[in-house]
Amino acid sequence: MRDHIRSAYLPFIYNHDPRCPPLGRVIDAEIVTLDDGESALEAEVELFEEGPLPPLVGDRSIASRELPADGFLLTVDRTFNLPEFEEPVASIAAMFGKPTQFEVKKALEPIAVLAISAGLFVVGKFVGAFFSRLGTDAAVALSTKLKNIFARKHDDQTRLLKFEFEF
Repeated sequence: MRDHIRSAYLPFIYNHDPRCPPLGRVIDAEIVTLDDGESALEAEVELFEEGPLPPLVGDRSIASRELPADGFLLTVDRTFNLPEFEEPVASIAAMFGKPTQFEVKKALEPIAVLAISAGLFVVGKFVGAFFSRLGTDAAVALSTKLKNIFARKHDDQTRLLKFEFEF
């Protein structure tokens, strides 16, 4: 994580909520030893003020999630890694023939996000397979699995289904 932060700026977003704009960017990190002997990642964050964004320094860019060559990615966070979500999430991954990618979050009460990401070159296949033929087995199966996942109550936690399309 330290090396990743040092290679690209990470957006600093309130509670990892993708509906919120970035408050700043993580610009550096160091591994420190705590009093109890455990290690921690200590990050340096640059908070944005009103006005133009600070320039990027050197050859660093804003970190972004890379889509695989076939342009499809299913990501889950720790909420959707719970045993009660294992079967429906695995079923959705199997529909697309892809494993899930785990997204690490460090926040007191992070929002739970299940994200389906697709590149422009696979959007046609995605739309054709699931949305243009509503009522087909594939569309019904996907809809049923998503309803199953989002109908389960887990405390008062907010859960979000995010569709991302990269052009």
